[in-house]
Amino acid sequence: MNSRLTPNLKILFFLFALTHLIAPFFSVGSFHPDEHFQILEFTLARLGFSDLGDLPWEYPAKMRSWLLPMLLAPFEWISRSLLELSPFTIETLYRFAFSLFGAFSSLYFLRSYHNHYSMGADKTLYYFFFSLWFLPFLHARISPEVVGFSLFLLALALDLYTAPSATESRAKKTFLVGCLFALCFFMRFHFSFFIFGWYLHKLIIQRNFNFRWHLVLATGFAFGCGISVLVDYWGYGAWTFTPYNYFYQNVVLAKSANFGTSPWWDYFKQILAKGPMPLGVIYLASFFFFIIKKYRSEITWMSVPFLLAHMVTGHKELRFLFPLAIFLPIYLHSFFKLTFNIFKGRKYSELALKIFLFFNLLLMPLATFSPVNNDISFLKYFAQQAEKPKIVYYNSGNNPFRLADLNFDYYVNDKFPTIQTTSLSELISEDNILHKKPFSIYVDRYWKYELLKNSFCQVKYSSPLKFLYELLPKKIKNRSRYISYWECR
Repeated sequence: MNSRLTPNLKILFFLFALTHLIAPFFSVGSFHPDEHFQILEFTLARLGFSDLGDLPWEYPAKMRSWLLPMLLAPFEWISRSLLELSPFTIETLYRFAFSLFGAFSSLYFLRSYHNHYSMGADKTLYYFFFSLWFLPFLHARISPEVVGFSLFLLALALDLYTAPSATESRAKKTFLVGCLFALCFFMRFHFSFFIFGWYLHKLIIQRNFNFRWHLVLATGFAFGCGISVLVDYWGYGAWTFTPYNYFYQNVVLAKSANFGTSPWWDYFKQILAKGPMPLGVIYLASFFFFIIKKYRSEITWMSVPFLLAHMVTGHKELRFLFPLAIFLPIYLHSFFKLTFNIFKGRKYSELALKIFLFFNLLLMPLATFSPVNNDISFLKYFAQQAEKPKIVYYNSGNNPFRLADLNFDYYVNDKFPTIQTTSLSELISEDNILHKKPFSIYVDRYWKYELLKNSFCQVKYSSPLKFLYELLPKKIKNRSRYISYWECR
């Protein structure tokens, strides 16, 4: 990156680097169950530390790539068998590594994009990138959407990079681009729409009909596919082609529809709802402005097929669009550049940029320090206990040791009965306590904590920052999610 940065941009870069170093330690848990069960649990089971029968239905269907689990497998084995690290420490190290990788690949791509389009002294693109509030959270995910797109950005950066004149050097670069495209495709098959749009842009807009270039690119892609098939053979113990299996299960058999369907416009609703306001409106406006104004850009040709494919698919989740978020600084740069031209010579354009950056920076600590799953801290406490309970009752909507009806073997591999109880008062009544063997209770609301506090049970774990809950009004406090774990003897 150009070393001649303005003082304000240097401060933003420092905050960007700092939040990417901090977020992996606080952003614990998975944004979606797939992030955990199809990566960490796959890795653990393949190494023999847990039962393959506990894996989700995607494992017998052979529809998930083993690239990411294969990448983690040697580190997992060394960490558990030789270093004897806790699973929570191992997971934090993974998040830390992927956070740095995501930051590097994104910055490398934006630098290549900035230089390729000769933006010169215009550093506005970096202002948006360094201040984007959710990037520390996003890059700290152990997720095929995020890690796969980091690989994709490296491929784009290599493509944008002005190669030396030597034909051999250009061929090596093109081969590597094709190989990286294949790896990110296997990591998340949805990236095929990005690759398809990029390739169409090469043919139609750039009019690249160089046969040698296409041959080298295809060779690199085939090589990457070959590596991925070999890795899947290692994972499943049989030859299979996971892209076809994924298509057959989710398109032919329409199993993805079992997890819910939404209308085509639902993604816009989700972005506006989780933006938050008014940022969600600005994000959408900048996207539509960019694809209309910059319709010849390769970013448009990649973004539009990717979005349209997800819009026509019935099952929608916001995480599927995470890759588009990395292009957001480019959308925003063009959008605000237009406002600068409209209000040229006026103070309102600079004021709008400062307000936008202020809102993003205000939200950045929330994305950096907030845990994704509050149960992880409890599971960490529970895993450290030498003696496990005979039985655990839970008076909550979800079993804390299971998620999406699957066991958290990665964290707690001990087997013990868990029973959901509908009547907490009856469970802790004096007569019941006297006639029962020792047991434990898990609850997830503050009013339940207050009820158990006056019982025979003793609290062993409770959510941190209890004093903050005490400051809330009683009605809000009682409805608040507050985890506590009790032993009753």
